[in-house]
Amino acid sequence: MDRMTRRSFLEAAGLAATAPMLGAVPAEAQARGGSLAVEKNVVFGKGGDMDLRCDLYRPAPGTEKRMATIHLHGGGFTGGSKDTLTERIQPYAAQGYLAIASQYRLLGPAAWPAMIEDVKTAIRWTRANAASLGIDPARIVIVGYSAGGHLALRAAGTQNRRELEGSGGNAGAGTQGCGVCGLLPRC
Repeated sequence: MDRMTRRSFLEAAGLAATAPMLGAVPAEAQARGGSLAVEKNVVFGKGGDMDLRCDLYRPAPGTEKRMATIHLHGGGFTGGSKDTLTERIQPYAAQGYLAIASQYRLLGPAAWPAMIEDVKTAIRWTRANAASLGIDPARIVIVGYSAGGHLALRAAGTQNRRELEGSGGNAGAGTQGCGVCGLLPRC
């Protein structure tokens, strides 16, 4: 089994951080990763009455590292969407990680703690569907950008805490992760 190394994960994070400046997946990532398979708007659970959706960026065959990265967008909890993550997460998939752009409810239509409940629903769905996703259920990393970084850190600090789990689906699957990465905007 391929093991994730700190270096390979940070390399993917570095590629993800530079992708918006480059406007696309860097050529070296494309060369290593080949073509990526993308599945859009996969329903992973419920947030109240709303279907929660994610986009799956699958690594090229033969490059898989059997690990998932769940990505959370920024937007101050009142804006943004999973659709803004494409350029940021393609480098993760190019490095061999299953990259998941996850939706969560925003403030206004929903109140706290809906956002963290939705993140935990995404974690449970990923763990419950590990076999079909081609990942090891013990190898899930949460990556968040700005407000999503706050949610990623909150999810890591409140693993399996009943009062923040919500009821969005896959009850019984844990919300523990093996890592977290919170990326903040430049000041």
